[in-house]
Amino acid sequence: MSMTTWDPAYGDINCRDVVYEDNLVERNHDSGIFHEISYNAVIRNNVVRYNGISLKKWVWGADILVAASQDVEVHDNAVAVSVGGCGIVLVDQSRRIKGGGKYKTRNNTVRNNEMFFEGSRALRVGACDFRLGRASRKRSGIEGSTGSLLTIRASVATQ
Repeated sequence: MSMTTWDPAYGDINCRDVVYEDNLVERNHDSGIFHEISYNAVIRNNVVRYNGISLKKWVWGADILVAASQDVEVHDNAVAVSVGGCGIVLVDQSRRIKGGGKYKTRNNTVRNNEMFFEGSRALRVGACDFRLGRASRKRSGIEGSTGSLLTIRASVATQ
């Protein structure tokens, strides 16, 4: 897949056992690969670059975005992040499930991804867009509150 669109690779609401593999995902208006409120996905062996060209607000429009999803593996991808963009982002939204409970961002693995950041204003982060109570922070190890970013050390390359 190589096209300019809003959501080229998008799994939303109870998607299970999804594999995003061997794609070229570049220069899209929103996120390149977006797996949201779903389960059991593998995002691997993709070239993902310069996405989120129309959406550089907080962490939305990341090259690879996993939101309110669990048991997702993100590995062996090549990611090029434009100035002001976000590379690989996991965001916990505490979204409610019809019938009770909440979708959580948990049991996810991000490893062996090659990332290139253009300029000094690019991020790879974990994020939370709900207020964490004391018990939630203790269980999750997450610090922060609404709209907070958990910055992961990133190498920055400039040209």
